[in-house]
Amino acid sequence: MESSGFTQFLIGIPWFAWIAIVAIICGSISGIIAQCQRHFERMEMIRQGMDPDNRGAARLEKWQDVEV
Repeated sequence: MESSGFTQFLIGIPWFAWIAIVAIICGSISGIIAQCQRHFERMEMIRQGMDPDNRGAARLEKWQDVEV
């Protein structure tokens, strides 16, 4: 049974290179998931009538909500 060229390539990669490959793949997947989460959060804010670009302005400081 002969191995294909791709299989030989994978077997030929040293063990320390696999650490870098796995780190790059995991980092990319993590970034994609974070971006999707930010997108879904932004879309939900738009559905609720909030301005997603102005998150901090909607909150009042403690001294601003006290009636005098």
